[in-house]
Parts: sequence; C-alpha cells; structure tokens
Amino acid sequence: MDANELKIRLTELAAKLKVEINDRLPIVAGKMAVDFFKKSFNNEGFTDQTYERWPEVKRRQDPRIRGARATRKILTGDTGDLGESITYQIRTPGEVVIKAEAYNPRGFNYAPVHNQGVTDAGRNRNVVIPKRQFIGPSKTLEKEIEKEIDRKIRDILK
Repeated sequence: MDANELKIRLTELAAKLKVEINDRLPIVAGKMAVDFFKKSFNNEGFTDQTYERWPEVKRRQDPRIRGARATRKILTGDTGDLGESITYQIRTPGEVVIKAEAYNPRGFNYAPVHNQGVTDAGRNRNVVIPKRQFIGPSKTLEKEIEKEIDRKIRDILK
C-alpha cells in the first residue's frame, strides 16, 4: 500500500468512525440504557456497581389485600406506565439522554418522586415515599455500553 492508498483508507475509516460515533452509537447506547433501566422493574431494584433491592411495599404485606394487587411487582401500578415511560433522546451528535416521564391525571410527573423519594408527599404533606431508584448513573451499564462501543469500533477497523 502506497502513501496515497493509505491516505484514502484512513479518510474512509475516519468517515465511518464519525458516522458510527455521532449517529449509530447513541442509538445503540440509548436502547441499551432503556432496556437496562426497565429491568429495574422486573428485578425490583437498581444496579449501579451492585444490586440494591427496593424497600418492600405495604400492600404486599397486608393480608387484607388480595389478588393482583397483593402480588404485583413494586412500582408497576395498575398500568405499568412508569416503567414504560423510560425513553431516550438524541440531543446532539454523539449525545443521548435517558428520561422517565409518567404523569398522573392532574399532569404531575411522578417518575422523579419514586426515583428519588420524598418525605412530604400527599395532600397533608405527611406521606413518605421511599427512594426506589430505577434510573440514574450505573457503572454496570457504563461497562456494558463501553464493551459494545469497543466491539463496534473494532469491527470498523478490521
């Protein structure tokens, strides 16, 4: 391979890498993150470096509650809207943002309340909603995404 052919090959590789990094990898990372965070609902806990189980809900401990309500997974509710509200958005080339927006009938986004917990909920501001994180920074997810990025870049460079 002479210098001209090398220059052409490097230019082609640079163009392929630019498309991969700016256009394709954010989609891959976004999908991986959404799937990872949705797994929190099945696992009933969040994984950063290690898995942290969510606090148990009172309805599953109350013998008076029967049927689906008594056995349903934590944070799934009657509709499962909270878990399904997790989406990704590409803001700029190479940047992806993950968000959860689940609204009650009054238009209040209750996703952050469950993800972060609050001590002053309800009409009288005396209801405590414990933190049940389902979305946020995760070393485990970062490692999975880094492996996938590495694999895709190696495929291009072959």
